[in-house]
Amino acid sequence: MSKHTWNTTGYNGWSNYATFRVHNDILNGYQWDEGEDIYVDLLKAIVENTVFENSGAVGLIVDYANLFLNNVDWNELVETYNFERKAELCGKNNCNETKLQNSPLCSYHWDIANS
Repeated sequence: MSKHTWNTTGYNGWSNYATFRVHNDILNGYQWDEGEDIYVDLLKAIVENTVFENSGAVGLIVDYANLFLNNVDWNELVETYNFERKAELCGKNNCNETKLQNSPLCSYHWDIANS
């Protein structure tokens, strides 16, 4: 979903198969902390922890996993997750609060607008 549009030349809307799999199998549904910045090194740490720390992978398995992860378009993932998170935030400038359901504003700005 590069630039937030469907990519018709990649894999299932992503730039390549590796990026799709990392999104689909590991990062999709990840619960981000409120206000947490999403950046490449954070995504890599989450994925590497999931793949290597929790699996007991060694030797050739690690080599193949690293080759696969080297093909991930990490910037595409960062762009996508930051875009999705911004869509959940209040529409007022410089406000990082989560907006109310069915509203473009957070509870603070909603109260101001409707008082």
